[in-house]
Amino acid sequence: QLIDATDEGMGERLVAIPKLLHGGGADAAPNAWQNIMRQARFDLKQRFKIERVLIDPVFEELAKYPMVFMHGRAPFTWNETQRTDLRRHLVDNKALLFADAICSNEEFVQSFRKEMKAMFPEHELTRIAPNDRIWSSRAGGYQLDTVSMHEPGGANGGIRRFKSPPLLEGIQIDGRWVVIFSPHDLSCAMENASASQCAGYDREDAARIGVNVMLYALQPVP
Repeated sequence: QLIDATDEGMGERLVAIPKLLHGGGADAAPNAWQNIMRQARFDLKQRFKIERVLIDPVFEELAKYPMVFMHGRAPFTWNETQRTDLRRHLVDNKALLFADAICSNEEFVQSFRKEMKAMFPEHELTRIAPNDRIWSSRAGGYQLDTVSMHEPGGANGGIRRFKSPPLLEGIQIDGRWVVIFSPHDLSCAMENASASQCAGYDREDAARIGVNVMLYALQPVP
């Protein structure tokens, strides 16, 4: 829920971006999103105040928010009512679902893909192009031409580090992203103070990706 009025005595905007509940480890990295918002406050000098909210995919709850976040590290399923409510919110309310697989968990990735196929049978999760405006600084975020990633398999059993364009996928309807998904870890990188050993993004770029997606979601819909 984005409240434009400033908090009395604090001069902050209240940005509540809830986390969706499900049976696949919905809160397994409880501090990940809060740490992304803290990074936004520091780097962008945005005076955000963070609220931690967890909600079920029920339309009356979803309708309060322009963006919802989810992550997990195990398989999950939603029922048909939950799928219908979430799709209705994303399409009718022009909202955004942002998700990532904690530690790049393949079971969660496959469950998420299956749920998106059930919700949007006429659309596919497709790679978001490296030149998409989400990865530009035009919305006040970061210019993300390349990001730092890592994966097990380096020399002597270590970590291999490499550069890549952001490797996220999405579902676009009427020229607007309604789903943005990272099968590569963002949350474990943001949850842990030490460097994550999971395959995924380095902490700094995980935060930048999250901030850019949030700023995209909060832009006025044409």
